[in-house]
Amino acid sequence: MSRTRLSRHPSHALTRPNDFDVPLMDHLSFVTGLVVGMLVIQVFFHRFHEPLPADRTPAASAPPVKVMSYAIQAKPRLAWREIAVMTVLFVWSAYLLVHGLLGT
Repeated sequence: MSRTRLSRHPSHALTRPNDFDVPLMDHLSFVTGLVVGMLVIQVFFHRFHEPLPADRTPAASAPPVKVMSYAIQAKPRLAWREIAVMTVLFVWSAYLLVHGLLGT
């Protein structure tokens, strides 16, 4: 029962060094996080649906990404909820990563 050995099971890229051989990144957890992240980003972009005032509008031939950038710069406060959710998810995942790597 060595606590320093890492499992080399083919289905796990890296596992925690503990007695239970629990994977650090479970496939289901990764996919769930990916989907949640994509949905939060989608909602973030949809917050900026209001037309821009004439003085804040880019050139008529601007690509959609540039128009979105101008909209975010015009009213960045619209997406505070999504930014808060992304911050909480990032801090939580960073904690779990450090906690898992240190094995504490």
